[in-house]
Amino acid sequence: MSRNTYTKEIIQDVPETGQPEKHRRLAEVDREILEVQSEKSATNVDFNKQLKDLRKEQKDLLDTLDTGKETIPIEVYDEVDEDRLEVVTKRADNDEILPELTRPMTPEERQTRMGAVD
Repeated sequence: MSRNTYTKEIIQDVPETGQPEKHRRLAEVDREILEVQSEKSATNVDFNKQLKDLRKEQKDLLDTLDTGKETIPIEVYDEVDEDRLEVVTKRADNDEILPELTRPMTPEERQTRMGAVD
């Protein structure tokens, strides 16, 4: 006659001879927990950086869609306009003046330019 068996957990006393094995295993488990926590910390740093980058890109895309304008990197150069005492920033690809980046010359820049003329 066959029996239908299944597993059930019960509580029993650990024999004295089994105690050292349990202590050894506990030390192993403690080390494994520390390793996993260390790996998790390193992974979290990577995860958080990746998530931060994605959230910034998401915000930039939403801003672009909301305003119809986007921020792009371009090559520029500065040119001094001594008559107007300004430093004019221009696009390198088409020499277009970028008024939002044009600024007055600093006192140090005026001093340097005046000294160069003398």
